[in-house]
Formats: sequence, structure tokens, C-alpha cells
Amino acid sequence: MVCLKLLRPSTLSSFINVNLKIQSSLPPPIRHCRRWIATVVANGRRQKREDLTCEKIDSDFAPNWKVLIEPTNWYDDQMERYNKQSLAGCTRGPGLYELGMLRLLPQHGEIIGPDSSALLPTYIGRAKNVCVRLQQYGRNGAHLENGCSCPKLFSRVLSLGFAITFRVAPMDNLEVAKNVEDKLLDTYDYAWNDKKNGGRRPHDIYEKIELLCKKESLTNVVVQND
Repeated sequence: MVCLKLLRPSTLSSFINVNLKIQSSLPPPIRHCRRWIATVVANGRRQKREDLTCEKIDSDFAPNWKVLIEPTNWYDDQMERYNKQSLAGCTRGPGLYELGMLRLLPQHGEIIGPDSSALLPTYIGRAKNVCVRLQQYGRNGAHLENGCSCPKLFSRVLSLGFAITFRVAPMDNLEVAKNVEDKLLDTYDYAWNDKKNGGRRPHDIYEKIELLCKKESLTNVVVQND
């Protein structure tokens, strides 16, 4: 392994250029990641995904996020837990998906723009059939709710009034999806991903949620005073 801190600027620049040349020979979905890989090589560490705006992430993803589960639906046994309308146009082929969370406000509706400051992306995954996989999350939270080392991730977030959101990136096949996922996990630290993290970071997300709620409360106070 090369110790980047010991490299002179000219040597570091050459190292990154070589890395970019290697990446440029890869298929397009993987090649999109090369500018982020260069950034991480220069910084020597991964960036926390929840701290970044969505515009910086792979252009293969749909720009807007959709609501998968609203807090009230999760606890209502008489209703379908997930939003079927959000999944109506979702790919039934291979691809990637990101899961996130958002405090729903009246102006959001069912589709959330990529510039929402209250959106917290927390997980990335791949699937042979993305729509079916998201339906599994929608019904019971799948492994993030029932089988991981930090269970009840969905329930905890939904109980705080935040919705579970998603966006997808269709891929040619599952192998390409895996390669792109690996590149993104090498570049970004997703709080709910265990792979390459040595463990999940749910408490970091709870702290973020607390800060967002405090910010929202302060904003409401200012509006009422006006």
C-alpha cells in the first residue's frame, strides 16, 4: 500500500493520473466513479455519505428521491406499509438503490429533489430485481429491521417522524451493479452498510436527526415570531 502522505505533490499527481487512466478503461457505469476515487486517494479516507449532497453521487442514479415508507403507514396494520405508487415505475431488472430518510414536509409530496438539505442517505445495495427488493424493505424492513447487528433501524427512524426514501440506478447486469457498488463503498462511508465499515453507524444518524429537528424547531419559532 502506498503511503500518500509521504509522496511529493508531483508524485501524488502522477499516482492519481495513473489511477484515472485505469478507471477510464472500465465500462461507463464504473468509469463515472473515477473522479470520486481520485478525491479519496488524495484525501486518504472515505467521506460520510450523509454529509454529502446528492449531486456528487453517480449520475446513473435518478436525480429525485421517492418516499418508500411514511411513518404513519408503518404502524397501521390496516394499510399497506410501503408506497406502491412510488414503485410503479421502478425497474424490475438489475441495479443499485440508495436508501435514505427525510422529515416529510407539505411541499415535498411523493418526490423529493436532490438538493433537499433534510435528506440523509444511509444505505446502498444491489439487487437482481430492484423493485422486488424495495418491496421487501417496504413490507418489513428486511435485514435492516430484523437481521443485522443493529436491528430495528427502520422502526427507530420512522418513530422519530422520518420517512424512508429511495432512488435507483438501473444496470446492465448484476456483475456491473456489484462493481459500481464496490467503487462507491470504497469512496463513501454509508452509515447503514456493514461492508467495509467494520460495523454500522446508526448513532451518527440519530445525532443528525436530532440536529435537523432542533433546526426545524428554531425555524418554526422564527416564523411564528415574524
